[in-house]
Amino acid sequence: MTWISPPGLTNGRLTSPVTYGADRSGGHVAALERAYSDTNTLWAATSTGRIFISKNADDANPAAVQFIRLDSLAPNDPPRYPTAISVDHTNPNHAWITYSGYNSKTPDTPGHVFEVTFNSTVWKRAPAGLPNVNVADLVYVPEKDALYAATHGQGVWQLKVQ
Repeated sequence: MTWISPPGLTNGRLTSPVTYGADRSGGHVAALERAYSDTNTLWAATSTGRIFISKNADDANPAAVQFIRLDSLAPNDPPRYPTAISVDHTNPNHAWITYSGYNSKTPDTPGHVFEVTFNSTVWKRAPAGLPNVNVADLVYVPEKDALYAATHGQGVWQLKVQ
């Protein structure tokens, strides 16, 4: 096993040029997902709501692996615990991220499934329809062009991607 995560994922060292809200430092790595079509791309989320992408996760020198912080680039990014990341199988820069906590503690950032596209700074809520329950896992199935969300106590839900 090789350590590739710089300490900035959970402390205040990695920041982007624009910051919305709190720094969200501390916590632990809550979710990781490698892109299916490009193993150099690795998405990461921390328990405080930080979201990162690495475009060189396979670098031969682990110290050279860099993470770009995405959550501070979007004003509608919820400062809640991310529960899962699912990366598009055909586009490594496109992913869906689920968050716990629903909307009650963060009414300015409603929703618990968000669609994120890196490079165009697109960050939007995914299609509506999920109940307000914890989403424990999220899987994108490109053949069906659908997201499957495993929920706490409410079964598995399908969201059509457009």
